[in-house]
Amino acid sequence: HTITNFTPPLRRAAIVEQWVERVADPVDGKRMIFMVSVDAPEGEGQEQKRLAGYVVLFRPLTETGPFRGAVEKLLVSPDFRRR
Repeated sequence: HTITNFTPPLRRAAIVEQWVERVADPVDGKRMIFMVSVDAPEGEGQEQKRLAGYVVLFRPLTETGPFRGAVEKLLVSPDFRRR
């Protein structure tokens, strides 16, 4: 199970807006976002990537902030777990 930021019914616009804001956070130094993608299996089209997982690290805006990071969210696709 995952802790989610949204409740049903899911609204695509709200999800996109949240990610647009999150993508700006690394520029401000508030967060670091790491994403892992893998090539899609043959037969699913060339140049296709699948998101295997991502992690969001919160960076405190303090003197020691550049040296620390708290895992805010870690999500791994069920297709890529236990490998």
